[in-house]
Amino acid sequence: MLPAEHGSKAGYRDLRWNEPQWNWLAENLRVAAALAEAGYDFRLVLGDGGHSPNHGGVLLPDALRWLWRPNDD
Repeated sequence: MLPAEHGSKAGYRDLRWNEPQWNWLAENLRVAAALAEAGYDFRLVLGDGGHSPNHGGVLLPDALRWLWRPNDD
């Protein structure tokens, strides 16, 4: 398997949170489940609010540390 890392964020009231199709949170959860089943290194961070730069801005420093952490291989 090729090494790949995936980081994602979503909020409980994210884009189209009240619609059954194209629901941002539901789609992120499906992707996370597929990545976990395939054995990929991923991180999904959930928040309380919607899709906003405030949420992403707070998470960015930690997300970059996670992405560029030392490889144990």
